[in-house]
Amino acid sequence: MSDFLFQMGLSNACLSLALGIVAMVVGAKARRPQLAHMLWLLVFIKLVTPPIVTIPIVTIPAQGETAVAINDHSRPGPQLTNSRQFDVDAQPSAAWNHARVWLPPIWLLGSVVVFVVSMVRVCRFSRLLAKKSEVAPQELQTAAVKIARRLGLNKIPTILTTSANLSPMVWWTGGKVRIVIPTALLDQMDAHEWHWVLAHELAHVRRRDYLVRWLEWLACVLFWWNPVVWWAQHNLRAMEEICCDELVISCLSPKPKYYAKSLLSAVEFLARPVLRPPAMASEINSGGFLERRFKMIVSETPKRSNSRWLQICVLLCAVVVLPLGIASAQDYEAVERRLGEGVAEGELTLKQASVMMDALKKAGGAKKDQDPDRAEAYLMKVKKELGELVEAGRISKEDAAKRYEGAVKGIKERMAAGRRQRGDDKQREYEGFERRIKAAVEAGKMTREQAREKLEDYKKRIGR
Repeated sequence: MSDFLFQMGLSNACLSLALGIVAMVVGAKARRPQLAHMLWLLVFIKLVTPPIVTIPIVTIPAQGETAVAINDHSRPGPQLTNSRQFDVDAQPSAAWNHARVWLPPIWLLGSVVVFVVSMVRVCRFSRLLAKKSEVAPQELQTAAVKIARRLGLNKIPTILTTSANLSPMVWWTGGKVRIVIPTALLDQMDAHEWHWVLAHELAHVRRRDYLVRWLEWLACVLFWWNPVVWWAQHNLRAMEEICCDELVISCLSPKPKYYAKSLLSAVEFLARPVLRPPAMASEINSGGFLERRFKMIVSETPKRSNSRWLQICVLLCAVVVLPLGIASAQDYEAVERRLGEGVAEGELTLKQASVMMDALKKAGGAKKDQDPDRAEAYLMKVKKELGELVEAGRISKEDAAKRYEGAVKGIKERMAAGRRQRGDDKQREYEGFERRIKAAVEAGKMTREQAREKLEDYKKRIGR
């Protein structure tokens, strides 16, 4: 289980990093903010999505794995001699095994701590809002209804004003969505200015960004150790703010200077010491990128993207990327060579090496030769298709028989070529083992009689 979790974390971190780089390139200079936001959102979805289809990319170092296998499995037989090379190779492997023991509990403990701390903050913040907030004045409520209709928002969120020193935000912990506007900000702004601040927060609700906050939270709890999470969170929120500005401009058509001035006033208000809300809050400037936002707002022709095209692109990307994972691939040939060296130097028996190699292949998911089964399945499929053609009257029985014979002949030729290739591989493998045995005899590490016995045993094992 711990190996699976570590593999999933590493796989999702690598793929999420690749998605993040793509999102960063797409969102450069806010030319495609909607697409960039969707890609950053896809980063979080990938982080919490277990891989279904794995691609073997990462190769596990052979020497370290071999040293571990020898140390673990050779106890009943001859123990290792004073081989400096084996000791050096065993060090990184021993450290890795030690880390594998401690990484899962550390990971779990960190997730528990993040979960508990975040829930405590949510409870405290909810109590603070309940204590220091009230339903907004009728003027604010009426303006919210008008703005919501123009934004295409069907359900009007609860509008609250608070005496707490907070930023304008959207807050949701289940039930009805709430928009919180600080009273101090309303007192220092005229109606035209707070009108656009309210519109910006309603745009967050229209886009359902409050749901994204909980996806972020889940990813942070599960992968608190992954820097990709925090990097993606910052950029996702930045693109989110730009998208909200774009939605307000496209639906409400404010004068750019008035809208930018309203946001600037809200940001200046935030320059004062304010209470930092939990991560589930969508604040008016949670992502930064103010200069970029203002440039987009005052631009006469802001860049906008076709929503349907964006949805199709992101959907295709999600279908391709989300099920993928990166699997580790064992370097079996290097491991086998290392075991052969151990046998040649008398550090373990041939039987022990065979058991180790079989166990490693089994653990690594190595498949046995399935050529006969595949050939049989292929011929059955050909026979079925030819039978259907004969029944449909498209070919005669004689033609079907000839085609089937041709398929059988082709299969036999390919299997024979595969056997020849495997025979050549075994020959090269035997020659390499023989060279190591001769070197061991010349170095005085074994007698000629012992060398002959090892070579005979090796021949039997590889079927020569």
